[in-house]
Amino acid sequence: QGLSTCILGWFNDKKIREIKGREEEKPFIQLISSPEEIYKYTKDVIPENLFKKWPGALTIIVNDIRGGTTAFRCPSDLWLLKILKNVNLIVS
Repeated sequence: QGLSTCILGWFNDKKIREIKGREEEKPFIQLISSPEEIYKYTKDVIPENLFKKWPGALTIIVNDIRGGTTAFRCPSDLWLLKILKNVNLIVS
């Protein structure tokens, strides 16, 4: 099982990195509530065969709208999907 948090500020980012033993320069995976939501963050065209694997344990890395790259996952856990629909951003 993974560990996720809602990004509300510096404390959560630092704390989850400490708990996971994750280096500061290694980015988190951003969780989204539906496959189509990825288009809020990228202009890349996602192949249909990848969309068919979501929700699920597939991470897709795209060119983000800020000029970098970001990893996204649309999880299959129904409880987590309900939460994702009600918050701005959760990372894992």
